[in-house]
Amino acid sequence: MLNDGDKWPVVCVECGHVDPQEIGRLRDIVTFDCTSCGSELSFDNEEFVKLLGNLRRTVDGFARNAMLTKKRR
Repeated sequence: MLNDGDKWPVVCVECGHVDPQEIGRLRDIVTFDCTSCGSELSFDNEEFVKLLGNLRRTVDGFARNAMLTKKRR
């Protein structure tokens, strides 16, 4: 989950179009064009990488805790 090949929804601030992008690509780019309206979108990839790391740690912690929970009868 949340690997470089996974898709992340990017929403155009001009037209609202959702354009799923690969996480690995979002790490490397700063701007790209909306596939719907053509607007150039600026992307703070450093902030994205930081937030993605936080999200991965949260998901990993949840998964570990869920597996360690003992079922009650």
